Amino acid sequence: MPLARESRSNLDYSSSRSVPKILIISLVMAFLLALSPIGNLSSNGLARNVTMAPSSDSFDNSWSLNNCPGGSETIVGGVLQTRETSPGGDDDHYGFCSTLRGSFPFGSHGGALPGGITTVSVSLNFLGRTLLSGSRYHIFVGLYFHLPNGPTQGCNTTLDNVGCRTYSWFEVQSRAENIHGADSQVGTADTYDPGDNFGYDTVVTQISPGQSYNFAIDVENQFATAAAAWNIDPTTPHDLLGIEIGTEGFHIQQVDVDWSGVTLASGPPPPPPPPTPLTASFAYSPSSPETGQQVTFTATVSGGTQPYSHTWDFGDGSTGTGSTTTHAYGAPGSFTVTLSVTDSGSPVQTTTSQRSTTITNPPPPPSGANRFYLRFQGFDFDGAGEATMTVNGGIVGTRPAADSIANAQVWKGFKLNITRFVVSGTNTVLFTHINNDCGVDDNIRNLTIVDQNGTVLFTDPTVRTFNCSTSVTYSFTLAL
Repeated sequence: MPLARESRSNLDYSSSRSVPKILIISLVMAFLLALSPIGNLSSNGLARNVTMAPSSDSFDNSWSLNNCPGGSETIVGGVLQTRETSPGGDDDHYGFCSTLRGSFPFGSHGGALPGGITTVSVSLNFLGRTLLSGSRYHIFVGLYFHLPNGPTQGCNTTLDNVGCRTYSWFEVQSRAENIHGADSQVGTADTYDPGDNFGYDTVVTQISPGQSYNFAIDVENQFATAAAAWNIDPTTPHDLLGIEIGTEGFHIQQVDVDWSGVTLASGPPPPPPPPTPLTASFAYSPSSPETGQQVTFTATVSGGTQPYSHTWDFGDGSTGTGSTTTHAYGAPGSFTVTLSVTDSGSPVQTTTSQRSTTITNPPPPPSGANRFYLRFQGFDFDGAGEATMTVNGGIVGTRPAADSIANAQVWKGFKLNITRFVVSGTNTVLFTHINNDCGVDDNIRNLTIVDQNGTVLFTDPTVRTFNCSTSVTYSFTLAL
């Protein structure tokens, strides 16, 4: 996360955010005095937990627009349509395309908020985006809390290392965040100083164009979390006076979002919607892999709660991790590949996907073409597949093919065709130990490279030792 954060008070292209501090104080005091007679504020500054009906579930003229230079905000049939277009800016100057309601450190916008709000919820449909190099954008709901007992000092040295500040306002954002084309992980949190309030944000979802999401924000929990990040007592009196909903960012060509179902309610927050079922599948390439060839496996996952963890079982005793991984098979045959995916929800969801892949030996070289062979003697090669031989990164094979008690503690000769793996110039042979027989070292000697006529092209008679933690490497040169 960059240390420089969005500034609202010095945006060149948003004059509504550039309000003198004296005027801000006057507006806030006037707003508080206007509210006091009707009892929307409690005597200690905390929002009252009173019984009230939720506010309208559609956007109306109580929400202020005209905050989207270069783009547009409109309300059509109760749906807020934000279309942020080429805002320019940088880490210190964000373009905004949002609607506001209530009072803020930079002035009053729209109608006053009702008192006693405990939950703020709103749904969005992410219609599309076009990003430029170095882009950043947030899709957010911001809550603005006033600290009625006057300026308060807060200090942070653990997230953005902002240091200590003294303000009477607190801005708390819940958002989806994308930096340079990559979604930030859910749970990412940050503090910042926009110049007129304590700032805190947390990433609550990852969302792509074509997807929907419902923000359901527990007001008091959000304030307590943000206050703790600034080392401010969470019981400090505070009033929710302003709400901002929309997008912000820079180096974007277009970010389009539709917002609906805005609800400002009292009482306990509604439970979050249940996650959709977790599903997974995968593809591999090439479609007809051969022994020793690197095969790329790519997972496709939907539903559940991101981020996901991926584990792979390639069916030959080898495993892997990650949404994309590679593996080379050392022997021909049919193998069942299993992908297991676990999400980050509570409760956790897990799903698996299986496919069978057939590995074949490569075709023989054309008649008359040069052929090359790897010959060596192995000591204690008694466990099936305990030694893997690769040439230039491609798996030539594993030896022995099956458990062989007769090979225990004796030297045994092996020969492998390495024609398809060698190149003109420097070649590398690698021996690795892969089975459970890790307590006993194995040895190699008399490693030789020969052609189809038996001509020796390279030889190394040295006895070399390898085991589960130590491999053996040889290098030789060919002129093809």
